[in-house]
Amino acid sequence: MSIFDIFKKAKSPLSADIGLEDAAPLESQIENQKSYQEMLIDSVKRFRKEFHEISKKASQENEATISDARKKIEAAETLISQTGLDKALLALLKEMWHWPSWSQRDDFDDYKYLDVNLISAVEEQTEKESIKRITFEYSGDEYLFDFFEDNSHFDGTKWGRIVVSIGETKLISLRVYHDLDSHREYDEWSKLNVDGLLLGEWITHIIEMEENAKLSRENSYEKLERDRVIEQAKGLPEVE
Repeated sequence: MSIFDIFKKAKSPLSADIGLEDAAPLESQIENQKSYQEMLIDSVKRFRKEFHEISKKASQENEATISDARKKIEAAETLISQTGLDKALLALLKEMWHWPSWSQRDDFDDYKYLDVNLISAVEEQTEKESIKRITFEYSGDEYLFDFFEDNSHFDGTKWGRIVVSIGETKLISLRVYHDLDSHREYDEWSKLNVDGLLLGEWITHIIEMEENAKLSRENSYEKLERDRVIEQAKGLPEVE
């Protein structure tokens, strides 16, 4: 029953189209009006109850439909978080941010801490987004690391996506964001969620790349500091 049916079936006696000679006594009309109001209130209550039950059933059916999807999302999010895959991808993004331009320099290897065989590094611009596309070889596989950055932003936030593939096979799609009001560096992004994941050995490769790049950078900084200290000490007297 719709709420409109209630008003069709229940009509106030006081508003009935009757002549004065046919009208019931006023006391009787008032009593009928009370009965009409009680019926109307009862009908509306029943309508609301029926509507609530229908809504509750639809909500339960909808939750049952997406229950498996929620479990898959939770499992994927747990995996990339506990393995550190999400942080490793964000670290590689930062590491390779300037490769499209730096790879054209003769001293590129001096600034490349990631131990991979670079094949190509290009940057493209479209009307909707900018794209960094890095192709490299690691452990016998040819990887394609794509970063898609939306040209527009909303409420001080920029949106992007990291996609890693081997050949035509997409391994992961990670949605990321950058808070323009956080005073973070332009190449420091955060994970939003994962909407594509293929399990495989490549996950350990990504972790290895990140750890090796971190170690290479630390060794480079330590060497610079060591050389600086030794050079500074050359002109100073010996200490007994």
